Amino acid sequence: NLTSLKILQLPLNQISNLPHSIGNCSQLISLTVNANRIPEIPSEIGNLSKLETLILGANNISVLPGELFMLTNLKTLNFAANNLNQIPLSIGNLTNLENFQFFKNNFTSIPAEIGNLVNLTYINGYSNNLDNLPSTLLNLPNVQTLFLAYNSLTFEDIEPLISITGFEYWLQDSICSQIDTTLALNATFRMECLTG
Repeated sequence: NLTSLKILQLPLNQISNLPHSIGNCSQLISLTVNANRIPEIPSEIGNLSKLETLILGANNISVLPGELFMLTNLKTLNFAANNLNQIPLSIGNLTNLENFQFFKNNFTSIPAEIGNLVNLTYINGYSNNLDNLPSTLLNLPNVQTLFLAYNSLTFEDIEPLISITGFEYWLQDSICSQIDTTLALNATFRMECLTG
């Protein structure tokens, strides 16, 4: 009988399906299923109202169920290294969240609703396709790490948020991309770099 289970850790297996019956484990406070082959998360995840830690990284997930964002006791949420394209606006419901990791996906933006998550201390969204940032990130007084390296941000995106503690933003592919060029002896070469 798994209904009284509080911690379930199944990382680094070959799991290809998270069953709908996971919703029966109503006492779970921590669920870790990273580094498997899970393509989708069943809507029954929303039954796990006591869940504080949810680690879904390094699977094959392309869509997250809306029910996940009703888990308002979550403190740690990790859906990094999947095939996701959009962070739902309902991320703003998770007001107890402290640790949010969404790196190595295909996100182009972070919803402004992230500004509701005033308990966040750690945000890791490196290596996406982010090309803008919400000013509501400034509403997060407890952030100690905001890691957004390897995206497509410009100086105009970065500068308003430079005061955020622990803001790491290096190696944006939109700022001074590296060029490897071989020149003939005595050739003329002109290089320009837009610095904002």
